[in-house]
Amino acid sequence: MMRAIRRFAAGGDGTLLAIAVLGYLALVIGSHGGLASVDGTRNLLQYLAVPMLIGLAQASVLMVGQLNLAIGAMGGFTAAVMGC
Repeated sequence: MMRAIRRFAAGGDGTLLAIAVLGYLALVIGSHGGLASVDGTRNLLQYLAVPMLIGLAQASVLMVGQLNLAIGAMGGFTAAVMGC
């Protein structure tokens, strides 16, 4: 177990995880614990779903070498359609 943690921390992933955890804790403290509830966490993850999808789509496009920024417009259009 410790070997896996050391290997994870040796890369940049450990730093990103630490930043994400510290950011979440700051939001929990700022919301006076409201974000730590099940509903608060669910709302946060629902809010972040679309930006994460756009980020993953952009990452896949960048990996194959074809940069196209239309995915942001498509994501926004899809969110507007699903909201109706």
